[in-house]
Amino acid sequence: MKVHAKRRFVNNILVAVRRRSRPFRARPGQAPGTLRLRSGYAPGRSRLRSGHAPDTSKRRFITHDATGPVILWIRRNVVVPPKRNVIEQRSHRNRNRDGAVMDALVLQAVKDECGELEGARIVAVEQYAPMEIGLVLKTSTGRRLLSLSVQPGFSRVHLSDAAKKGAASSALLAALRDHLVPGVLEKVDVAPFERVVQLHCRGRSSPGPGRYRLIAELIGNRGVMVFLSDPEQVILETLRRIRGTERTLVPGEPYAFPTPMTKTPLDEATGERLAGTDRPETPATPEELARYLTATFAGLSRDMAREVLARAGLSDAAGFADMDMEERIARTGRSLEELVLRVRARDWTPCIGRSEDGRARVLSAVPVHSLPAAQVERHESVSVAVERFYEERMAEEAFRQRLQKVQRALREETRRLERLTENLDQDLIDVEQEEEYRRYGELITSHLARLKSGATEAVVEDYFSSGREEVVIPMKPGLSPAENARWYFRQARKARDGRKAVAQRIARARKRLEEVTGVQAKLGSGDDEERLEDAHRACIRLDLVKAPRETGASK
Repeated sequence: MKVHAKRRFVNNILVAVRRRSRPFRARPGQAPGTLRLRSGYAPGRSRLRSGHAPDTSKRRFITHDATGPVILWIRRNVVVPPKRNVIEQRSHRNRNRDGAVMDALVLQAVKDECGELEGARIVAVEQYAPMEIGLVLKTSTGRRLLSLSVQPGFSRVHLSDAAKKGAASSALLAALRDHLVPGVLEKVDVAPFERVVQLHCRGRSSPGPGRYRLIAELIGNRGVMVFLSDPEQVILETLRRIRGTERTLVPGEPYAFPTPMTKTPLDEATGERLAGTDRPETPATPEELARYLTATFAGLSRDMAREVLARAGLSDAAGFADMDMEERIARTGRSLEELVLRVRARDWTPCIGRSEDGRARVLSAVPVHSLPAAQVERHESVSVAVERFYEERMAEEAFRQRLQKVQRALREETRRLERLTENLDQDLIDVEQEEEYRRYGELITSHLARLKSGATEAVVEDYFSSGREEVVIPMKPGLSPAENARWYFRQARKARDGRKAVAQRIARARKRLEEVTGVQAKLGSGDDEERLEDAHRACIRLDLVKAPRETGASK
């Protein structure tokens, strides 16, 4: 039967398992959220045969969303879902450490830039990657794209003029399209010095228009994007369903914001407050002082802390060591107050700081003084800076992963071929007994007249040697002397044929090893994209990595 109900009734007694083994096609007239109740069998069992009593201790509920059937069943004394289907989240503060995380000041600058979007019409919702959702907005100046990504290490929010078509899909995308297209973006909100973005929207509901919120948490090592009703704050859909010790993010549950940080807000930072803060130990290096500032003030990233020290003249380790602690704190406090004044005035100057080899390393909403001026690239729009910075960082990460894949394939193949040649060399030693087997066969044949059956060995005169010494030949007692001779001749032929086969395999293995080591030598350290591409093609030819799947034109 069909049961139409909200998912909140399941609470903590239902376990959700998503079946992805086959594509889902909704039945005619069947809408997402429709439940079908099946009694009589539990997940993982075959259907009941006639004559068997149904197991009434478990009832199976099946619902459907945009990505496939979702099976919900009651299990007594079970509150933990299968780990392969539901993410266990321990802490949302486990930040990615690669330095590409969007900091709170850049996020505030993007939020200020999004002020022009208030009241814009939502004409489409696209998904460009598993962790990236884009809202296509129609404004007075044309179409704009508001992109939100919660990809670990590359979480970001920015505006763009290019409203391209998305290729990915998810249950969240289907829910957003159902409720927000057409709709209106009322406001983009960001908690002060936090990295939680809220899009307040007005869209469709039954009955009449409804209000919704799309929340993207740009923190942690798990992508969190939640779509919920407003003001009830009941989760309608999520990008990932998460159960953990801190909070639960599944449809039907009330949404709870991340636990606020206990740090001092950045806009309250002053020299007096910094001087009066209890420090567990005296920072001995600029890096330790930067870590201390980051741990003390909310909204101050590690890059911004280094920037504060650079403005205070404390970025140099030698100059830092020459000052006493009071002078360091006084200079740091004055530099910190200058940053706070700029933040309060919303005086944003988007910059990208680059390394000496031109790679994007720092994304800042204020001027960068910790790097030489030649390595700082300024932009008129913070969204343009964000988009360019993350495009370069993601391309760099893709290059690094591809390089690691090629290097790992070459390294493993080299080890395999070296072990193979060692084993084949040993096999070649073993098959070198052809002459000995043939000599034993000839000696047994020449002494057949005086050899008897059933003996375990034969002592005969070796007329092949110069001294004609006696030699002991092992014999098989179950064979006659003539059969023993034929057995030794067969072993000689096998050794001869085996020697040829082993020699051929050794030659092939050594040739392939030369090719692999040659590719490794040409690749070198892998800092050149052209050499990496050549090595990747060579690995495909050597069948070490799979060739990229070709996507044909749509018919």
